[in-house]
Amino acid sequence: MLYSLNKREKLSNKQDIQTLFSKGKAFFVAPIQLLVLATDKKELNNIKVGFAAPKKKYPKAVQRNRIKRLCKEAYRLQKDELQALFNPKQSWHIMVIYSGKELLPLNELQKALYKAFKKASHV
Repeated sequence: MLYSLNKREKLSNKQDIQTLFSKGKAFFVAPIQLLVLATDKKELNNIKVGFAAPKKKYPKAVQRNRIKRLCKEAYRLQKDELQALFNPKQSWHIMVIYSGKELLPLNELQKALYKAFKKASHV
């Protein structure tokens, strides 16, 4: 089990992100919203993940960066379990959007992230 989140696993292509927001399916498990899209691209890593925090709810960049950092850490620590939920024969683009009013501790955030991924995996 490798606890890393390298560049190839991150969703960073602007066109892929726009396609995800326009065509992806949304799933909400408080306080996390997931946008999920199965793609035809054959990639080395079958799941690419992006993280976001809305500027409207968190006006300061410091707050948004902390939320994204905690979400990345929660994903990274249970990455193998979360990726096992999705079909390995397809490539997936996933955006994790934290939309809670207050920041959860890491262990609660991990539980919420797992529930959201489990719900989204039944696409």
